[in-house]
Amino acid sequence: PFHFNNWKFNVLPPSWLTDKYCGGVFILDKMHEKGVPRSKLLPLFTPGGVDSELFKPSMTISEKANLREKLGIPSENLVIAWLGRIESNMEVRNTLKLVKELKERGLDKLTFLIIGDGEWRSTLLRLAEESKILSDVVYVGYIPQKMIPQYLEIVDIMPLLDKDPMGGSLIREAMACSTTVLSVDGESGEQRHLIENNVTGSLVGPQNYVSDAADVCLSLFAKPERMIALGVAARKFAVNEMNFHKISRKLEKEIKLLLF
Repeated sequence: PFHFNNWKFNVLPPSWLTDKYCGGVFILDKMHEKGVPRSKLLPLFTPGGVDSELFKPSMTISEKANLREKLGIPSENLVIAWLGRIESNMEVRNTLKLVKELKERGLDKLTFLIIGDGEWRSTLLRLAEESKILSDVVYVGYIPQKMIPQYLEIVDIMPLLDKDPMGGSLIREAMACSTTVLSVDGESGEQRHLIENNVTGSLVGPQNYVSDAADVCLSLFAKPERMIALGVAARKFAVNEMNFHKISRKLEKEIKLLLF
């Protein structure tokens, strides 16, 4: 048996295989510090997956332009988005701070696309108004899952910003749709396993992540071909490394090695 955070286990419980937080590299490192051999832990770490058949680029340039026009987004604008629940504990708060920072730095050709809903919606929109960026917000609310890939395709940069972001299904789904992603390389190293900096996306440090993320956005806005290249590489990584079928086969193989 081993102890971790006052828990005692005779065997590793199944939840460690399925819970994205307990299965994260940070938790596995902490278990190793408590005496669990690396050989027993490494096979259990599997980066989060994505349905790369559902989340994939499929629209023509004309179709993307039409969707932007339908939403009232000027063709020349940089589109930064949030996708997911709108709650006070979600990173959407920091996405708003990023948009505010970009506006304060003089980027007027900017749209903050919000996809999702939640109890914090009215507060978020109030904060956007107080930050003088409400006119730059396009709020679409909840949309069916099958429509999400289309909206991801008109996003230029999908950020996930926090001192140490965990999980990140929106990052994986955006990568699968060839959308440029931006996150923080925090203590856990969680995002490092999804994003290779300057190859499949961009990572900033945890100290001044909003300001540093704004630097990245401005740099990419000035070099749209760079955004396209990052998106293409992200899609390739999603298909080759994060595809649900490949991950499940890998995990099945590793579990068999552990059990037999």
